[in-house]
Amino acid sequence: MNLNETPQLFQFETASQTGMKFMPMIVRFHLDLLGLHLSFAQWQALPEGDREKLACFPIIENAQPAPEFGRALQAMLHAHTNANTNANDEVQRFAPDASPAWQNLAAVPDDVIHQARLAGVHAPGVAQWARLTALQRYALCKLSRKPQVHRDFTAAMREFGL
Repeated sequence: MNLNETPQLFQFETASQTGMKFMPMIVRFHLDLLGLHLSFAQWQALPEGDREKLACFPIIENAQPAPEFGRALQAMLHAHTNANTNANDEVQRFAPDASPAWQNLAAVPDDVIHQARLAGVHAPGVAQWARLTALQRYALCKLSRKPQVHRDFTAAMREFGL
């Protein structure tokens, strides 16, 4: 598997974090598609180099996660977590959403429209939505899941040309 040379981070992510303190969208994307939940304590228990490596795993064709991602994550957790870090090396598993809203190119998800309204910006049209990459659509959906304005939503919309 060829990893990207640098972590795949959006500009709105790099502006709000240093040292990979928070989990980037590309990592969340892989976790959600694989049905894995990583706690903040587990993320923080990983050395910065491992966090960066996880952000280098590419999205493969048809917006699928890299198959090696889960194995690499488990090995990293096993090597770097213990009772002293308040994290364990077992990743919680869940059934991934079989048809997440970000995959539908024919309709802008209601949550994204609502978040745009809250943020005081125009929601993307269907054609604009369809032109976004899978990761961009995923990011907008992730930033739209709570009922209050997300601090990065407007920056993401601007970055994505919306």
